[in-house]
Amino acid sequence: MGLWGQLRNLPCPCGGPRKAKRCCLQPHGTWKKAPVDIAPTERATGQANPRCYMRALADCSEKISREHYMSKTILEALCEEGDRPQLQVSGLPWMGPGETVNLTPNALASKVLCVRHNGMLSKLDDEALRFFLAIRELRYPPQRRRHLVLFAGNDIERWMLKTMLGTLAAGLAQFQQRRKIEIGAFGEHLPRLLLYPGEWKPALGQGLYYLANPAMTFVERGQVAFRPVFERTKNETYGAEKNEIYGAELLLRGIELLLGTSPKIKKYPRLRNATYRPFGFFSGEEPPRREIWLSWPDNQPRPPIILTFTGEKCTALPCGFTGE
Repeated sequence: MGLWGQLRNLPCPCGGPRKAKRCCLQPHGTWKKAPVDIAPTERATGQANPRCYMRALADCSEKISREHYMSKTILEALCEEGDRPQLQVSGLPWMGPGETVNLTPNALASKVLCVRHNGMLSKLDDEALRFFLAIRELRYPPQRRRHLVLFAGNDIERWMLKTMLGTLAAGLAQFQQRRKIEIGAFGEHLPRLLLYPGEWKPALGQGLYYLANPAMTFVERGQVAFRPVFERTKNETYGAEKNEIYGAELLLRGIELLLGTSPKIKKYPRLRNATYRPFGFFSGEEPPRREIWLSWPDNQPRPPIILTFTGEKCTALPCGFTGE
């Protein structure tokens, strides 16, 4: 029996209810997961709710809703991990240098998304929670030879974009202490990237990057951090300054990820040692190990990131394995 025959009746590692053979298992024994479909199926409403960051699409509902800066389920998981009802939060615009406050997950939300779009984007939050939990479990030995969790890489990209837009719309981003980055008039471009995976353009630098030097050692903790990446420019004619957002960084339990949304991301200094759209994250060079696979639309061979854990420290190594 070939590899496909061994895997076909197992539960699909994408988290869905179907067996592998009827879901993401490919005939040659590897895996491919399609991005979640959140595009609207009904006729556009024609409304642009002024408080919704998706308003450029003119497909809003009248009622606005509270949207967490980062997925509520991830914030709640962090609370459970620390065995406390509050999170230690720092870096918000109204806080002083080095200041930390305790806040509940419900306090980390603003009315920046209409009810209609909040419902559409909720599937991205579900995938983000699965990704967070899979990253958290990497440090623990698996109960079987290989423990695989599968994601569509573009779902993680779109969740990071969703978090970036929510952060900007809430006025939380800042380039200097107490000086906020205001959300700009970006038109339909970024909202459409949220809804339509096919509009992401790798040639323009759009997509996910893993930020780490080869054989880098870092401390694996429960910390989660997020910040937009921007360029502050000055109009030579009028002298006015503006902030142009071209990506966002995410620190997830010591793993640093970068989202690119503009060609300007190619000038970002930290891209020198970055891995674009990695194959995934493995908890060791050889089984038994945990494996997080990221499925990409182009099917190009690419290396995973090998993470070796020793106590609180984790070493990241590049690997030539392509998963073919």
